Amino acid sequence: KEYDFGDGGILENLGIMPLLKRQVKKIMVFVNCQTPLTGGDEKEEQITDSIPALFRPLNKKQYGSPNFADNVVFANQLDKYEILVNDLLNKINHGHAPVHVNTYHVTKQPHYNITQEYDVEVMWIYNAPVLDWEEKLNIEVKHLLHNSRMFERFPYYRTFMENPPEIVELKPQQTNLISHLSAWIVASNAELINRFLEGKNVPV
Repeated sequence: KEYDFGDGGILENLGIMPLLKRQVKKIMVFVNCQTPLTGGDEKEEQITDSIPALFRPLNKKQYGSPNFADNVVFANQLDKYEILVNDLLNKINHGHAPVHVNTYHVTKQPHYNITQEYDVEVMWIYNAPVLDWEEKLNIEVKHLLHNSRMFERFPYYRTFMENPPEIVELKPQQTNLISHLSAWIVASNAELINRFLEGKNVPV
């Protein structure tokens, strides 16, 4: 019998399902995607499909394949999905780090052997340009960021063919800059993250 092997991207890209199966109570999700977050209704919004798929079945014509039909684990919580998207958008539009925390009720999902319902607290960190971070860069780096072809898609690098003809390859400068952005987001939100991990009240 033949088997196909892959990296799991046809199932989900967040790595959240095994944690929900084990009933982990706090999860930090770094959404390292190549899709800019935009507003709009369900037909017009842009967001990496892995997130809405947790809340509702996706429109396959909108998102393409795979449509993650078996990924709904936060059923009947579209109000919290809208809060998540709006909060992330608001922070991005105001130049702040796109970080959001909320509590969700996990519903059963046989496809991933999630058999127990429980409440989970999730911290989302969405990949996006952050003006607060950019303003702290020195002038030479800012110039490269806005004028070098190497960074024309920053921070939305492609998984494949970002630097053709290589299939999977990022330049050291590309890796360094996006790593610095991610590290700055964590460092600048250290108090919030500590409160989250310590079980203290975190503003939604």
